[in-house]
Amino acid sequence: MSISIANKVALVTGANRAIGKAIVESFINHCAKKVYLAVRNTESTKYLEEKYGNKVLTIKADVANATSIQQLAEQTKDVDIVVNNAGVGAPTPPLAMMRKRILPITWK
Repeated sequence: MSISIANKVALVTGANRAIGKAIVESFINHCAKKVYLAVRNTESTKYLEEKYGNKVLTIKADVANATSIQQLAEQTKDVDIVVNNAGVGAPTPPLAMMRKRILPITWK
């Protein structure tokens, strides 16, 4: 099965680096009409705006905030594809340090 990205409008959360940036670039390279870059820090996507011009549009959004998500939805009503790449989480210790709390077995 093949899905065409050509002439589609995409929204990518966490679009400013790593996987999110690669997804944005892949959409552009596959002829997306426009890609919304949903990020907390709008300065972090300036290089993508310079590189791709009017093919990308940065929007300030925080996926951990319900009001921000609602505002994002209201600003991007033309979206065909959504990639929720942004992560929300709290730092946790390595699994080895947590093993006694989460696994009821004896470790040797």
